[in-house]
Amino acid sequence: MREYYPVLFVINGNKHFCCWYGDAKDGFVVDNDKLVSFETLEELSEFASKKNLLLRVEDDILVFSIDPIIEWLGHEHKPIDCKAILDLWNIIGDISSSVELNFHGNKRDAKFDKVYEKLFWGTNIPAVTPKGKSYIPEWQPDEIEEMNKVIQDGIRIIKNVLK
Repeated sequence: MREYYPVLFVINGNKHFCCWYGDAKDGFVVDNDKLVSFETLEELSEFASKKNLLLRVEDDILVFSIDPIIEWLGHEHKPIDCKAILDLWNIIGDISSSVELNFHGNKRDAKFDKVYEKLFWGTNIPAVTPKGKSYIPEWQPDEIEEMNKVIQDGIRIIKNVLK
């Protein structure tokens, strides 16, 4: 049986609890090309129960706060939060495939892949970062421009698919 997990999106100060699944293809529960979303975790749990979805509610619910990323877009001199941007990039990829929308972040070419790779290594995940070391990416203007396009397109998608 497929397992589902609550995910909380916070955008413009509003909370949207959605239902994500990890499978051969990760995605979200949708209805008419919109993410099924609720204001509270309790409402999402009731929905899952009615639809016989096995909802795994853990202590640490995935939270994607979009507002700080939107603010960063307006102040590009701020440091780049590699984890926040990479998490957004990945989750919007799951959303876009669930609602069958094109997403700039799914584009593949050498320059684009380099931006994604820099973000990945810039998260300094302990499992892949040597002890006592860290990687701080040096960003080129064209890489930041590409990242901005991904973020802007991701925000466009999430605003369009939240009920």
